Amino acid sequence: MRTILFKPLKAGALYYAILVSFLVALLSGFLMLNVWYHHFHTMALFQQQRLERNTKSALVLALELPDLLKTDQPFKIDLFDAGDDEVSLTKKQWGGFYLIKSEAIWKNSNHASIELCGSDIFRDEPIALYLADKERYLSVSGNTLLKGNCYLPKLGIRRAYIEGMSFVGNELVNGEMKVSKTDLPDIESSFAASNSPYFSPGNFPTDSVVAISRFMKSDSISNSFYNKTVVFYTEQWLNLSNKYLKGNIKIISSKGITLSNKSQIQDIIIYAPKIEVESGFSGQVQLFVRDSLFMRGGSRLLFPSLIAMLDANIKKPIIEIEKKCSVSGDIVMLAAKNARDVQPECKLNEECEINGRIYCQGKLHAKGIVNGSVYCNGFILQTPSSLYENHLLNVKIDFTSLSNYYSGAVFLKITDRLKGIKWLY
Repeated sequence: MRTILFKPLKAGALYYAILVSFLVALLSGFLMLNVWYHHFHTMALFQQQRLERNTKSALVLALELPDLLKTDQPFKIDLFDAGDDEVSLTKKQWGGFYLIKSEAIWKNSNHASIELCGSDIFRDEPIALYLADKERYLSVSGNTLLKGNCYLPKLGIRRAYIEGMSFVGNELVNGEMKVSKTDLPDIESSFAASNSPYFSPGNFPTDSVVAISRFMKSDSISNSFYNKTVVFYTEQWLNLSNKYLKGNIKIISSKGITLSNKSQIQDIIIYAPKIEVESGFSGQVQLFVRDSLFMRGGSRLLFPSLIAMLDANIKKPIIEIEKKCSVSGDIVMLAAKNARDVQPECKLNEECEINGRIYCQGKLHAKGIVNGSVYCNGFILQTPSSLYENHLLNVKIDFTSLSNYYSGAVFLKITDRLKGIKWLY
């Protein structure tokens, strides 16, 4: 019988076996860790995308049903009633518009978005003209165009012969004619209530007031809408020259403000009794005044801008848009309540263009182009030879020429749906 002898291994071979086993275990651990990390990263990415979708879904809901939200009061909603898709919505007044913040949180992840919103005026009746019934005819002559539904006094509309020109169109109104009431449609109460306090010194309870000296020393100021609003207040006339201003900023003067064509301005709000916009200025801004506002020739307010006169109480408050100016936004003129002797006047000069709506609790001097809507108590036409009341000469008011992307300021009660304008940083 043959005997097989096994040669004993050296002790060092055991160390090699242990080392190989350790390396294999280490490599396996790294592979498992890598798989787990990628799985965790993928799940976190999916969850972040889910949070983003939830914030946008909640914003869509807020636009469709704006009455769900009370100003400055957070509103929480579980989108799918599953307990994992809760979103907090907050609505804040920003001049004539709304800021809606949507924030979704899940465990340690969150996502927030802020959108500037305005009225979806295309959901309402396509009104080109609302002329309050003061028992006077509306007379048209020359190359006047009224396109859209028109609310006119009971006496109606007629052709007129002014300055050697008669009406040259085929139809007096290109749209439906309806009878207007003695007063203009009601104003949303929150529009004036949320902005009028800024004309009273020191009445800024929810904002951060910064010394005007710091403003004067800075050439560039930017503030995120995720931060608290920064307010600069002065009792002197302020000239905004050589300034870059953007974001969550309000500038207030108790005297007046000049917007220089050497400044770059975006998203901010300005309050002053008097405001002058220099010739050549171009920017996106909301302007609130009490007494007067003048846009000098060639200046431009970009969308979404706003010109608003609140609680005017001097005898003849005025907003004047000079030649070759353009405003992409709304113009709103409100007289003080029970101020019967106050007669606000809005003057649109030749070759100026308004892309938006005009609401004037007074008289409108209309000589330019309005792509949108006009609400007023009456028209005034002044020529070298005479002064005419409720006469239009070579005026274009065309609702259908307004861009479908347009979203107006929230100042009329008739609009019940909001429309997103842009995302804010």
